[in-house]
Amino acid sequence: MRIASLDVRPYRLPLRRPFHVSSGSVEEREGFIIELCDEDGVRGCGEAAPVHWTGAEPVEAAASALAQLQRQVAGGFDFEFGRLSELCSTSRSAACAVDTALCDLAARRKGVSVAEYLGGKAPLPQRIASLAFGDVPLELARDVAGLCAAGYRTVKIKVGARSLEEDIKRVTESARALSEMVCLRLDANRAWSLEEARRFLEAVAGLPIDFIEEPLSPACGESGWRNLAASSPIRLAADESIEEEDSLSLWLTEELCDVVVLKLGRVGGPHAGRALAEKAIAAGREVVFTDSIETDLGQLAALHTAAACSVRCGETGLGGARLMEGPMSGGSGSGGAGVIGPVFDFGGVGLRGGLGDLGSPDDGTAGSGQC
Repeated sequence: MRIASLDVRPYRLPLRRPFHVSSGSVEEREGFIIELCDEDGVRGCGEAAPVHWTGAEPVEAAASALAQLQRQVAGGFDFEFGRLSELCSTSRSAACAVDTALCDLAARRKGVSVAEYLGGKAPLPQRIASLAFGDVPLELARDVAGLCAAGYRTVKIKVGARSLEEDIKRVTESARALSEMVCLRLDANRAWSLEEARRFLEAVAGLPIDFIEEPLSPACGESGWRNLAASSPIRLAADESIEEEDSLSLWLTEELCDVVVLKLGRVGGPHAGRALAEKAIAAGREVVFTDSIETDLGQLAALHTAAACSVRCGETGLGGARLMEGPMSGGSGSGGAGVIGPVFDFGGVGLRGGLGDLGSPDDGTAGSGQC
């Protein structure tokens, strides 16, 4: 595939509201939208959005990797998927952006969706898990109730940024606000010691909680996860701990988690994400794809990759759908829930191959998923 040009457009967008994690508050999102154009004028787009607040990758690493790629592409470049690891070895989010853009471009050339290009069938509608917010327990519970009323069946809550007692109260109040057949997902972002995690899980045992992501700090190590997994009343999910096949193999072999959560920006893009998902599925684990608080491009990439898997994945988590402004993710007038809604229909974005056509590339909405 001969690439004629690579355009990189940085964005820095305030979130519709800040969210809190164990490392602090996040008030804006910074990343890059890239556009590849081949010698026939066919274009493909991708997004690099480093999750800098976890310490995984600084924004500067993605900027440097993409700048280097631009220099290599100048004047034309024969681009191959297999060379991504070599060209983007310093930035997984940059690798994700390029892999996504190449998938988008190649799928458009074939007239199929990215999901089909990755080996899946024509994508079926996907259910979405939404992210709930609230500074105090009652405010959070009201937000949860609103999402239930809007039709969401899974609602995610961030924990770990407050005291254990306050988090227990927040989750308990939110559980009371749930409609029938709706459950919570929790994400602690590696906040707790083993003893703290045990205390929390024992306190919320019996509530309708699907699973909790990354409850333990890195200092707990494999032994901490093994001890927690042996006694946890709630399913455990690995997220930040999995970046490539070797780390996934360890988690599957040691049976440290029940659920594998995959973010394309962390693992290197749709190809790597689907490969890791199939390995986890073969080992009997549930797989859930989520965005990393990204624009429409990152959200669409997660949805297409999930749809390409051989087994239906858990509901796709799209935090960006509530936090990022854009034609899909904002301005809906629906209480901030985003126009993407609780069910995503791939045909609803004017899909004509690739990730989907979301609008004009010249309307000034850089970072909204409009390439």
